Amino acid sequence: MLVIEEMRSADKNEWALQSSALKTLITEPEITIREKHVQQQVVKNHLNIIINTNKNAIKLEGMDRRYLVADVSDIRIGDLEYFDKLHKYLDSDEVALGFYRYCHENIDDSFDLRRIPETTNKQEGIIESLNPIIVFIKDRYLLRKEDLTCKFSEFYREYTSRYSSNGIRIPSKVHVSKILRENWIKTKQKAARALYLDMPWSELHRLFKNKNWIHETDEFEEVEEERTEEEEEVEEEVEEVEEEEIEEEEEEIEEEEVEEEEVEEEEPEPKKPVFKKSDKKKKLVQAGAFDTTKEAIQRMKSKPE
Repeated sequence: MLVIEEMRSADKNEWALQSSALKTLITEPEITIREKHVQQQVVKNHLNIIINTNKNAIKLEGMDRRYLVADVSDIRIGDLEYFDKLHKYLDSDEVALGFYRYCHENIDDSFDLRRIPETTNKQEGIIESLNPIIVFIKDRYLLRKEDLTCKFSEFYREYTSRYSSNGIRIPSKVHVSKILRENWIKTKQKAARALYLDMPWSELHRLFKNKNWIHETDEFEEVEEERTEEEEEVEEEVEEVEEEEIEEEEEEIEEEEVEEEEVEEEEPEPKKPVFKKSDKKKKLVQAGAFDTTKEAIQRMKSKPE
């Protein structure tokens, strides 16, 4: 068991050297042991490595198959009582033996060591390790939902003009071309041996997704999708049908209103009321008084016959 405590990384060169050395220790079936004043020897590699660090000390690549980067909770920060108990248990031989037995008896034979669990910390480490050229492609093409189809010379000119003012060392065309090939960015030569970048947006998006280069904080621009001629024709037909239906509904409403007006005109005038009562009530009608209240009758009685 190899435990590396507080692994640090002073600069990019040291970062790359450490990552390269660890890659050999993790991957190679044999390692070389060099002791002082003793002849070196080659032995089988049975190393299991644990790295403790708060820094981004390992250069993680997309689709990495070597490192499990744990998501460690910070809920116990400042909980001294919890850590006092934990240290007490760690110093106990009985606890150590019990933990060993638990791990030994609960081995999951179906677990595939080649399928390392993906974690948030690992994905963020991969994205932070991205080459500036890949970051440029992500910002300029992927998030804008644009195809990466252009001359290599135009791509190189735009990349260098954007980053030259940011203090980033401008790489040569050969180095940029190498980075593109290593990261599966497709290029091809056309007429006059001109080099072109040739990746539709869908293919570019699939590449970034498979390599865990897309983070939850990335914002894609909302781009209106181009419609085909058939889709436009269908939409026009639908609009025409909707307009015809509206016109038909308006005509029906107008016809109903006309019919209602004609019915009103044809209705006969109401007949005047006919009274078959006493002569006194007939006189009330002739006088234009339709009121049959006691007061009207009293007034007629007071008139001479």
